[in-house]
Amino acid sequence: MINFFINENTPYADKAGASICTHTGMAFASDVFLLVESEGVGITSSNLDRMVNNYNVGTSIGFNHLNVIIFLFLGMYLDQVFPNEFGQK
Repeated sequence: MINFFINENTPYADKAGASICTHTGMAFASDVFLLVESEGVGITSSNLDRMVNNYNVGTSIGFNHLNVIIFLFLGMYLDQVFPNEFGQK
């Protein structure tokens, strides 16, 4: 949903901040991926930092890793504090 309010002229910092939402980051990365693929170059580990429309695929990958860590710790915490069928925690 955030992707509809951000266009290609939006500064990198705003797009990077919106990338904390996984779906938005993947939408931005998909746009970059399609534009780079249309040139016949492709995305590799050597050009993850290539800026296209003020965004790069490396930012999306970085925020996806951050989201994995956040949700891992959040899941571990909530597993310890929510009661289960055997009683309260």
